[in-house]
Amino acid sequence: DAIKNYDMAISLEPNNHNYHYNKGYVLLKQKKYQSAWKFFEKRIFTKKYENKLSNLIKDYLLSSIDFSKEKKIAIVAEQGLGDQILFSSMYKNLLNLKINAKFINDIRLVKIFERSFSNSESISNNDYSRINDLIAEKYKFLFSGSLGQYFRKNINDFDGEPFLIPNKDKIYKYKEILSKHKFKKFVGISWKSSNLDSGNKSLQLNDLKPLLANKNIGFVNLQYGNIPELKAFNIDNNNAIIEIEEIDLFNQIDDVISLIHCLDAVVTTPTVNIDLAGSIGKKCIVISPFDCEIFTCSKLNEGKSEWYKNQKTLILDDNLESIIGKINKHYV
Repeated sequence: DAIKNYDMAISLEPNNHNYHYNKGYVLLKQKKYQSAWKFFEKRIFTKKYENKLSNLIKDYLLSSIDFSKEKKIAIVAEQGLGDQILFSSMYKNLLNLKINAKFINDIRLVKIFERSFSNSESISNNDYSRINDLIAEKYKFLFSGSLGQYFRKNINDFDGEPFLIPNKDKIYKYKEILSKHKFKKFVGISWKSSNLDSGNKSLQLNDLKPLLANKNIGFVNLQYGNIPELKAFNIDNNNAIIEIEEIDLFNQIDDVISLIHCLDAVVTTPTVNIDLAGSIGKKCIVISPFDCEIFTCSKLNEGKSEWYKNQKTLILDDNLESIIGKINKHYV
């Protein structure tokens, strides 16, 4: 129905880039990659992409590329940390072509990307001086999602393998912290998103109480931000969720993926933790509302994700009790 409505809208306003972009997003959710990318490409002409960085590179931005001719390419990360991580799964495909690639992204990802994509430079997306240097050096620019039209033309182009490398020293640090809690298994938990652009993706913490009652599992908080409900919940439920004071879950992303590496699994609603877990190959169970427009969360393909092979999506349709029962029985 969405596709039909977007087609009607496009017929009425063929130059409306939002209609094309949103149709592409639906096609991605339907896993129709061959036709999705050309519509998805219109996103770079929407107001969402009007910012200082886009204005700086607009005269050097490519809409299509011949990798045999262009050897100096700067890949600009998409909007949102989750998409920046998701589309970086194609960076090794690019580097395999012996391209002199630079990666421009959120400063929180710079060290992770430099460690994971060896012999390549990662640049903060607000380092305008360095970006101006790339322009002077005659680099061409391409948004990271645009790599999909070259490297993810159909579902067979995906392997779902991990692609980011956690920090070994930080892994040791969080293993030491977790070892103080006497559980055989540890599961990361997050339950709400502050981004409402793609629908309401959140649950109430009390909704997860039947899951958190499992005394054999140490549940570790992965929910970033100001969350007063967590304090109240832990007071009422004998500290059912482990809070690690030493980590800033919003800013210290290198620490977060190292912590997730130490866990047995992650249970989350559609948040950036899907991408953090998926990027390092950690098992991730996603509780998703049916209408969530994050295209990695789909009931197609039995809830599996081609982007992350260890992800499983369970669609929430007024059956949370049943879903939690499945998670307890089969997934954690």
